[in-house]
Amino acid sequence: MIASLWLTLASLAQAAPARRAVLLGHANDSALRRIANELRVAGYEVLVVPSEGKIDDVTLAQVADEREALAVVSVSTRAEAAEVVVYVVDRVRAESTLRRLVQRSGDPGSVDQVIALRIVEVLNAALLELERKSTVPRGSTAAVLPDARLPPPTRRADRAIRLGVSAQAQATWLLGGLPPFFGPALSARLVLPSGLFLGVAGFASASKATLTGRAGSADIRIFEATLRAGFEAPLWRNLDLGCNLALGWLGAWASAEPAVGFRERDARSLSALVIGQGELGLRIFEHMSFVGALGFGVVLPRLSLRQASTEVAVAGPWLASAGVGIVTEWEP
Repeated sequence: MIASLWLTLASLAQAAPARRAVLLGHANDSALRRIANELRVAGYEVLVVPSEGKIDDVTLAQVADEREALAVVSVSTRAEAAEVVVYVVDRVRAESTLRRLVQRSGDPGSVDQVIALRIVEVLNAALLELERKSTVPRGSTAAVLPDARLPPPTRRADRAIRLGVSAQAQATWLLGGLPPFFGPALSARLVLPSGLFLGVAGFASASKATLTGRAGSADIRIFEATLRAGFEAPLWRNLDLGCNLALGWLGAWASAEPAVGFRERDARSLSALVIGQGELGLRIFEHMSFVGALGFGVVLPRLSLRQASTEVAVAGPWLASAGVGIVTEWEP
């Protein structure tokens, strides 16, 4: 009895079509990325295989066999239209179907959305038909299921929830007489649907400013830590535009070298920081972007480092920053 049950379950597992789809196309194609996201939301296992040029039908069949996929989707985006070829395999009956979808040019975001939702509809219909065939023997007179059983595709926000980290080389100016400070900046963020994101960021100056006065000299360094909330959205092709508002703390310390006859000790300052920042990102890979950032903010109260006999530095309350770096992201 147990052996018979095991064989029955194994035969049903082989008969059920795999929910695996292979996407062929340029890795930076926005339509390809949108189709991949929609298919994952619909419950498909998605494999993205970068390819260049037009894909013929023989190649589609070979890829389907090698990857044991339910479907192979070839995406080709041109200036005037986006063309998608869908190759669906019925492994139970050794049959295949080929369908071509063409979406004329318009707003790039709407074109990508329409073509992606149509692909989900096509694969849902194909999967439903394959499941019906796998349970109906040849020659059976069972009625064909109506299209009403096929649920409409779920419309969702432009992006799924993603996690990301970034590393930048940053320059920060404390406007008020101090030279710029240079150093690394790191950040982590959680991107929500519709492009909203929350995150944390930090900057520590590797450079220093040396000031000399009556009481001696002092080397000044700064650091900042912020909480950020903002918005990012596709701008054009592989370009993303973002902006955010950050609240946090700006710290500074001065390491003193007192002159003869003076007693000095290190001075420290900690001030509240409010800064707005804009970002422009160029997507160079599917999960990696090269970014440039520019920010401007206010330090409250203004930065002031004082020692026993002299004022080492007074700067602010204005602050500016600029940076370039790399952002990586992934979907959990």
